[in-house]
Amino acid sequence: ALIAAALLAFYLLVGLAFGHRFETPRGLDPWVPPVLLGLGAGFAFLPLRRGLGRWIDRTFFKLAYDQDRILAHLDGELVHVADRVSLAKVLLRQVQAALLPVHAAVAVVRDDDLLVAGDLDADTARVAFASLVRDDQHGFTLSAAPLSTSLPELERTDYPQRLQSAGVVLVQPVVCGEGPGGVVLVGPRTTGRRYVEQDVSFLVASAKVAGGHLERIVLQQAVAREAVARERLAELNRLKSEFLAQVAHDLRTPVAGIAWSARNLLDGIAGELTPNQAETVRAVAQSGGHLDRLVNNLLELSRLDQTTPRLELAPVSVAEVWREAIDMLRPLAQAK
Repeated sequence: ALIAAALLAFYLLVGLAFGHRFETPRGLDPWVPPVLLGLGAGFAFLPLRRGLGRWIDRTFFKLAYDQDRILAHLDGELVHVADRVSLAKVLLRQVQAALLPVHAAVAVVRDDDLLVAGDLDADTARVAFASLVRDDQHGFTLSAAPLSTSLPELERTDYPQRLQSAGVVLVQPVVCGEGPGGVVLVGPRTTGRRYVEQDVSFLVASAKVAGGHLERIVLQQAVAREAVARERLAELNRLKSEFLAQVAHDLRTPVAGIAWSARNLLDGIAGELTPNQAETVRAVAQSGGHLDRLVNNLLELSRLDQTTPRLELAPVSVAEVWREAIDMLRPLAQAK
C-alpha cells in the first residue's frame, strides 16, 4: 500500500508538472495521448515499484534484507558443494557474516564422528550435539542459553554448563533426513546485544537450507560408494571366471594323459594285463573320465558368467552311473 501510494503521488506530480506543456497534435483524436500516457505509466510501474521496494527494504528493514540476501547467497554456494567439510565451512562463513558472533563453529556427522569447522574444539561440538532437543511437533529445535536472546521461550534452564563455559549461547541442529546431521554453535554477539527474533529466524532458515544440501551430499556419496562396490564385485566375478577357466585348461593336459595312459594299458600296448591289473586300470580310467567331466564343468561355469545358460538334456543310464561309482570306490574299499 505504501509503495502504491508513493507511485500514485509520483505520477500525479509528473502530470501536474509537465501535463500543461503538451497539447494534442492536430488531426489526432483527443483520447490517444491519455492512452499512450497510461501505457507508459504501466510499463514504468514494475521497475519503479521494484526499485522503490528495494530502497524501502534497505532503509527500513535492513536486518531482514541483509539476512535474506545472505540466505540466497548461501543456497547458491551450497549447490556446488560436494562434501561435508566444504558445507560446514560455507555455512560457518555465512552465519558469521549475518550474526557477527564472537566465535562460532559448524560440526557435521561423518562415520560416527564430528567434523568441526570454526574456532571451537571437537569436545564442545560433541557436547552440543548430545544436548540437541527433539520436539514432538517440530523435530529438533534451537536451544539458547539464559539471557542470550529476546525470546525467553527458546532459552533453556537446563542449558549445558559446559557450553556456557565455552561461550556457546545458541545451538541449532542441522537436520538431515529424519535425524540431526550436524549442529551450529554460536557465541554471543561482538556488540554485546542479545539475539533478536530476526537473528534466530535466520539461524533456523540457514540450518534448514544446509540440511537439504547435506542430505543431497549424503545421498550422492552413498550412490558413489554403491557404484564402487558394484565395480569391485564385477571385477571379482571377472577374476573368478578367469581363474576357473585357467585352472580347467591347466588340468586338461594331465587328465588327458591319465586317461590315455589307462586306455593304452587296457589295450595291451605295454603288455598283457592280469584280470586284477585290468580291473585296477579300468578304475583308473573311470576316475580319469570323472575328473575330465569335472574339468569340463569348471569350463562351463566360467562360460555361464559370460553367456546365457543353455541346458542340454540327454538320457542317462542309472545302472551305468552306479557301476562307475562302484568301480571308482572299489580300490578305497579294498584298502580298508
